[in-house]
Amino acid sequence: HKQAGGSKFKILFDIAKLVRAGRYDIVHMHSTMYYYLPTILTLMPTHTKMVYTLHSTALMENDSWDKKLIWLKKIFFKHHILHPITISAASAQSFVDLYHLESKTIYNGIPRPKLTEMPSGIIETYRYTQNTCILMHPGRIDGVKNQVVLCHVVQRLIDEGNDLVLLI
Repeated sequence: HKQAGGSKFKILFDIAKLVRAGRYDIVHMHSTMYYYLPTILTLMPTHTKMVYTLHSTALMENDSWDKKLIWLKKIFFKHHILHPITISAASAQSFVDLYHLESKTIYNGIPRPKLTEMPSGIIETYRYTQNTCILMHPGRIDGVKNQVVLCHVVQRLIDEGNDLVLLI
């Protein structure tokens, strides 16, 4: 909903109109609720089931605007207008703590891999000269993390004569 010149509130109603016209069975929402309030209000009298996924803790998802709407969210959750989904035990507990209601938990993603220890001496192994700069990218290997671009950039810097090593 952000455009040059700031936020355009009308777009929120355009989205609501588009969703209502689609006559969907289920509409999934997440993030700040004020984005979705027009959609929720538009869909309330319909058969559409609205699901709201909490991607963090309940308190963190209530920024300055949503903090003002906690009471309304609680009504929506309590009366099954919005069906809350949490993504972890901690997320579910934060939901209970804030709203005093239960949620359905669907564990997000895949089990986290075990963290590996960095072998001792690894930095020295790859520091080829006294001036070698070691770049470390600690993170999971995933397309959204765009390690391919990182590798291309590092290779370009090496081709330009920089003394670099990238550890992923």
